[in-house]
Amino acid sequence: MRRSFFQHSWMLGSLVWMAGCVGLEHQPVLPAPSEVTWTSADSSSIQQVSAPVALESNAAPEKTPTPFRLPAELPGADAPPIQLPVLKDLTPVEREKKVREAFPQLTALPADEPPALPDSGKPYALVDLQQMALERNPSIKRAAAEADAAYGAMIQAGLHPNPTAGWQADQMQPGNKPNNNMGQQGAFIQQLIKTAGKLTLARAAAGMEYANAQIAYRRMQLDVITRVRSGYFAVLVAHETMNVSRTMAELTEEVYRLQLRQVASGEAAAYEPLQLYAQATQARNVWVRSRNLYKAAWKQLAANMGMPDLPMQALTGSADAAIPKYDLDQAQARILENHTDILTAQNAIMQAQYQLRFAKVTPIPDITTGTVIQHDNSNGNNQVNLQIGFTLPVFDRNQGNIRAAYAQLARASEDLRARRNDLSGRLAEVTGRYQSNQAIVENYRLRILPNLSRAYRAIYQRYQQEPEKVGFNDVVVAQQNLGQALASYLTSIGDQWTSVVDLANLLQIDDLNQPLVDAK
Repeated sequence: MRRSFFQHSWMLGSLVWMAGCVGLEHQPVLPAPSEVTWTSADSSSIQQVSAPVALESNAAPEKTPTPFRLPAELPGADAPPIQLPVLKDLTPVEREKKVREAFPQLTALPADEPPALPDSGKPYALVDLQQMALERNPSIKRAAAEADAAYGAMIQAGLHPNPTAGWQADQMQPGNKPNNNMGQQGAFIQQLIKTAGKLTLARAAAGMEYANAQIAYRRMQLDVITRVRSGYFAVLVAHETMNVSRTMAELTEEVYRLQLRQVASGEAAAYEPLQLYAQATQARNVWVRSRNLYKAAWKQLAANMGMPDLPMQALTGSADAAIPKYDLDQAQARILENHTDILTAQNAIMQAQYQLRFAKVTPIPDITTGTVIQHDNSNGNNQVNLQIGFTLPVFDRNQGNIRAAYAQLARASEDLRARRNDLSGRLAEVTGRYQSNQAIVENYRLRILPNLSRAYRAIYQRYQQEPEKVGFNDVVVAQQNLGQALASYLTSIGDQWTSVVDLANLLQIDDLNQPLVDAK
């Protein structure tokens, strides 16, 4: 059996540790065990390695080897050596009880409380969470307000200028003669008339801003949906990780207890359960972390929905469910045609075209009109004054703004091309992850984990039946391999759903299974 560098290093370290404890001299083969000579000790006195427990031995006492010592700076090096209780004249049950008391105890894991059902009595589906988020998330309401503001700006851009009205007095003279000081008095009104369709062009350009604000509103909805999807699958994966890590912790604990039985019967060395105890405790650490990550994943999901105080609720679905199948060629065509980035860039081109036309007609003079109706107090007659004027485009013909408008149009055209290139690159990256993670998860589920489980079971069974042919280190390594593979499998499941969510985000679809479901 090939072993990794880590496995070889771990086994070599174990052999060095054993050699330091039992001495490097040749050790005689002990007869069948019947009694021990160790003294009683506290249950926490477990650290130093010893040979398998010998209950009977007629061998002559040998020279005590120099004890192996760990550096004092190493955490845990100050732990006392292993001291097993006296097992002479005890029944097998009593021996096992004494050994269990001498080794670290593992209490039962607390039960995992299942999440409560929603008020509807049914677990939340993904579509339910998405709908709740669309109704509650403040980011969507903010985007809706911004779109409404852009609509108001569009209306304002097309409004005619207001007329100016007032009172005008002319030829007023000081003095005390009757009617001489009143002059000509009356009302006036002035109006600026926009020419060459400038208001229509201004409203059209502002209309593109409004259209992009509506696209931004849709983009925000999709962003919220994407965050909800990510949170939903994060909760499912965290829940699956918590269940698997709990099962692995219980498995390692059971193996630890079985090894204690072998120590009690004299079939295993006293140091062997300690390694299994360490692995069992590490498995518990993984379970504790996964349990807290499960709670944190739910809180993140609730926050993305705009409901941070929502208590943990039951969800439908499973982390190991089949992922949606997409036609990637159709996906690229859809993205390059309907993605909000493309629509925004196209609107920007139209807006730049309107602004260029507006810049070109800006030099065409607007007409200013004025009308005054007065009463001439000197002769008692009424009179009307008319005034019409316009600006002569002699020096300022809007040359600079026209040039800038051409540049803005060119920039908008290139921006559309750049966004298409960017989306194509993003799709390629997501597609690679989508296809790779799908294959990786399938390999773990169908090929790696079943065979590692079979190998672990067979190695342990043979270790129990033929310990002279299968070493304890083989059991430890097999258990480590299985645990590492399970951890990698769960990580791959999370990566797989992340790629699905990212691909659906690029497709900008409301339902993960529609459209673009591959019928093959």
